[in-house]
Amino acid sequence: MSDARAWTPLEIEVFFTYAVFAGVETRNFSADAHTAAGKKLEAAGLLHGSDDGWRVTEAGQVFLEMLCGTPAPVQRWVDPREPR
Repeated sequence: MSDARAWTPLEIEVFFTYAVFAGVETRNFSADAHTAAGKKLEAAGLLHGSDDGWRVTEAGQVFLEMLCGTPAPVQRWVDPREPR
């Protein structure tokens, strides 16, 4: 996606993985797509890269809380004869 504030499902998955498995050696991804996602998340200030891998930043923690607090969409029935 071209918008720096828009996230792909893969980027969200990578972010969640680092948030959940922080400090676990197996959390490191080697695929180019995962590395690119990590770099984008770091550029946005959500992850911080170090010698032992990525860590969620304070901003990343807020982002995590925002994602986890997002409600699922609901269906709304409307009368199609009514103007919107």
